[in-house]
Amino acid sequence: MHIAEKGKDPREYTIVATGGAGPLHAYRIAEKLHIRRILCPLAAGVASTIGLLVAPLKVDLVHSRVWRLNEIDWAALNRLYADLENRARAILKPMGEAGAQLTLSRFADMRYVGQGHTIVVPLPLGELSAAMQDEIETQFEAVYQQLYGRSLPGVAIEGITWRLTALGQGIALDMAQAQTTSEQAGAAQRGQRAIYLPEAQAYVDVPVYNRYALRAGMQIDGPAILEERESTVVIGQRGRGTVDQAGNLTVMLD
Repeated sequence: MHIAEKGKDPREYTIVATGGAGPLHAYRIAEKLHIRRILCPLAAGVASTIGLLVAPLKVDLVHSRVWRLNEIDWAALNRLYADLENRARAILKPMGEAGAQLTLSRFADMRYVGQGHTIVVPLPLGELSAAMQDEIETQFEAVYQQLYGRSLPGVAIEGITWRLTALGQGIALDMAQAQTTSEQAGAAQRGQRAIYLPEAQAYVDVPVYNRYALRAGMQIDGPAILEERESTVVIGQRGRGTVDQAGNLTVMLD
């Protein structure tokens, strides 16, 4: 539903299967959405924790003030954004080096006058002026067209909420694994288990692998199960998995 609301085609995307149960269900979801590529990170059950540790510091600030695009007080808008930027720097400054160098982005919640819902439109950095009105209007029309497949030429546009996002520095994390002594996928197999395969309409014995014993470059043909401490990957009959240097498993559906 989220992809459809954004006017996108799910077939153009990769499913990233995180969370303890994500890799368990990702294959069947990919089949339903006709997605051909699934990425299953190692330690998917603690991916949120890893993300919190390495993600850049972030502050989102907003200020509500209604202006029609052709009636904006540009000096006031510049003061508004200067205030938001100063507030963001003050919040992140105590974080030390990670909050010292910021990447700033501006957005506005905008709509056609008379509408009840807004869309988020990127705005340029630097000093804003009346000379940018056409550029901002064009950007609004492009986002609206992408979301709804049409635009409303000649209808006045207004900004409702003005947003600033400030990103600090993240932490580079090398997830490359130490290599095991296994030379082939067969050495990592720890047995078999019967699972229900809808395409066979029956329970079928499939190989079960110890994911920690898989080396970079190994291929696992479905159907198969890959077990780790906090998560289990299920690969269906049309899937073929490949392990990379960081232990990620990429599953391609034929």
